[in-house]
Amino acid sequence: LLTQIEQLKQFKNVMVMTTSNITEAIDLAFVDRADIKQYIGLPSPAARYQILASCVQELMRVSIINPPVLLKAAHLLPQELLSVQSPDQLRG
Repeated sequence: LLTQIEQLKQFKNVMVMTTSNITEAIDLAFVDRADIKQYIGLPSPAARYQILASCVQELMRVSIINPPVLLKAAHLLPQELLSVQSPDQLRG
């Protein structure tokens, strides 16, 4: 992989973007090849809600889960999330 990344440097119109949530496990030789390294912190509670909600909606759309399954698991969610109707309410 590192050799292939080095070969990409000959092209002026190529950008390689990577992400990781375990930065301490990234090989330093890989990191050293990056021109820009940017830390992006955790998403806000509203953004986390939107991410979770969109994942659940997609799982329901493709029939991997259905609403009765969600209702059975609802006791595992924090009560403030259960009463939220939209992500905008989390911002308020």
